[in-house]
Order: sequence, then structure tokens, then C-alpha cells
Amino acid sequence: MAQVPQKNIVFSSHQWGAFLFMTGIFVTILAIMIFWGAVLYPFIVGLFIAYVLCPLMEWTVKKFNSRTLAASIIVTSLVLLLLLGVVEIFPFFKQQILYLLQRMPFYVQAVHHSFVVSMQQLKALWPDGTLSETPAQFSEHFFNASEWSHLAMRKVISGGSFVINTFAILVILPLVIFFLIRDGHKGAEVIKELIPRRFQRIVLEQVLLMDGAISGFIRGQAIIALILGAFYSLGLYLIGLDFALVIGIGTGILSFLPYVGTFVGLTISLLVGFYQFESLKMFLCVPGIFALAQVWDMFFLTPHFVGKRVNLHSLWMLFALFVGGSLHGFAGAFLAIPIAAIIGILGRFGIKAYQEHPSYLRE
Repeated sequence: MAQVPQKNIVFSSHQWGAFLFMTGIFVTILAIMIFWGAVLYPFIVGLFIAYVLCPLMEWTVKKFNSRTLAASIIVTSLVLLLLLGVVEIFPFFKQQILYLLQRMPFYVQAVHHSFVVSMQQLKALWPDGTLSETPAQFSEHFFNASEWSHLAMRKVISGGSFVINTFAILVILPLVIFFLIRDGHKGAEVIKELIPRRFQRIVLEQVLLMDGAISGFIRGQAIIALILGAFYSLGLYLIGLDFALVIGIGTGILSFLPYVGTFVGLTISLLVGFYQFESLKMFLCVPGIFALAQVWDMFFLTPHFVGKRVNLHSLWMLFALFVGGSLHGFAGAFLAIPIAAIIGILGRFGIKAYQEHPSYLRE
């Protein structure tokens, strides 16, 4: 039987203990977010924004030598920008989106009519009845899905909870961000002191890895979303597509969620283009713009701005988006990738700790 050095046994036990400690904390936090996420939305969003603003906060503190003054300047600027968006920008986009929703039945009807005509032509070629039920089945499922998505989008835009959400955003959220960016460093020190001494170095190493993955993804994906939003808006505008600005900006914002923005934007653009364009050449320009953007994103934007920071397989990212969206809608999908990155780092660390544990090394 092979002998394992005593030093390696002690180090491995610390590794495994640190993994169990971090996993327990992570599962507890994740359970709280799942079961009380609706109540904690302002605090979760505030924590996320404060995390993003950390570099700006530290730079501002160096300029003014006061954390309270720096936090006040940053939060006041955010509130003014938010008010500008709510008063000036949001009404325009809300009006455009509601008008787009009103036009959506016509776009859906055009696609449905074209499909029925095509199926009738196919039935003339195969008159044996194998295609007789296809148009009816397509109509039922297509219109059910269209009606559901139409009602869901309208509820999001003009739902009764808008006033409550606006109150939370304009009143509670700025206070949460202010206290987090002003006193967050103190909270981090308190949490650090609560980590068992024997695990502290190992835990902090993993936390740094998580911080690098999450911050790299957020900054990189935000830049990609801005670039793609501008590209989609300009491209769709140049070919004369109706609602080009709204669709392009919305697609860019949703591009923060990998694959989601492209799917939603392409679907809406194809519906609008199918109804609007009589020329096949102009209609094909719509998927051409999205295809060009995806090639640009795949081979340049994502490798350059995100790279291997997240270190997640595409299938795992899709699974995380599906689970997060099913649990808490857009907010859940928004947090899905960072949480999946943390799970990935914990998983790799747990495997490493297990493979260095005496029970694994023993022969």
C-alpha cells in the first residue's frame, strides 16, 4: 500500500474542508435568493450594481479623500441618469414597443397565411392525405405561442406592478447602492474575519478566481452588448426595417444574456421583415445582418472582451440560462451566468481537493 506523506494529508484535509465550507455558504445564499428573491430584488440588484461600481468608487475616493462624498456623487449621478431615462427615453421606447405589440398580430397573420398557402401547394403534390392535419396543428400551436408571448410582453411593459417597481428603483435601490459602495469594504473585512483561519488562504484564493470570472464576464459582456446594439440598430435602419431602433437596442440589451438576445431579436425582425418587405433580397438582409453580427461576436468580440474568463461550456451556459429564467424570469437569467461561473469554480476546486485527499490517494 502506498504511503501518503503526512504534510500532504494535512494540506488535502484543509482543501477539502475549505471546499465544504464554501459550498455550504454558497448553497445557503443561493437558497435565500431562490425562495426570497422577489423580496430581495432591490438588494440583489443593488449589490450587483455596487460590485460593478467598485473600480469607479475607489477612483473617486482617491480624488475626494472621502468615501461618503464619493458615494454621494456616484449615487446622485446614477439617479439623475435614471430620471432622465424614465422621463425622456422610457416613454418613447414604451410607445414604440406597445405599437410594435399592436402590429404583431398582422405580422403573425402574414406568416400564417404564407404557410397555409405553401402547405396547400404541397398537398397538391402529395394528395394522399399525409399533410392534411399539418396546417391545423401549425395554426393552433403558432397562434397559442404568439398570443402567450404577446400578452407576456404587454404585461411586462404596462403591468400594474410598474409603479411598485419604479418606487423600488428610484427610492430603495439608490439607498442600497449608497451604503454598499460606502461601507462594502467594511463588510468584506467582517466576512473575511469569519472564515476559519485554517481555510482563510485557500478560500480567498478561490474568491479571487470567482471575482475575476464574474467581473471579466460583466465588463466584457456589457461592452459586447453596447457594440451589438449599435450594430443591429444601424444595420436594420439602413435596410429600412420598421422599429429598427427599438429592435436593435433591445437585442443589444438582451445580448448580455448569451444566445437569448440573438434569438429574440432575429425572431421579431423576421416577422416584421416578412410583413414589410416585398423583395426577397431585402428580406434576406435581415438574417444576413444577424449572421454577420454573430460571426463578428464569435471570432472577435467574445474572444477579445470575455475570452476564457468565465471558462464555461456553451451547453452549461444554456442550461444555466434556462434554469435561472424559469425560477426568476429575466432577473434569474441575468444572474444565471455569474452563478454558473461560481459553481464551475467550486466544482473544479472540489474535484482537485478530492483528488488530493488521502481517501483518494490511498491504494
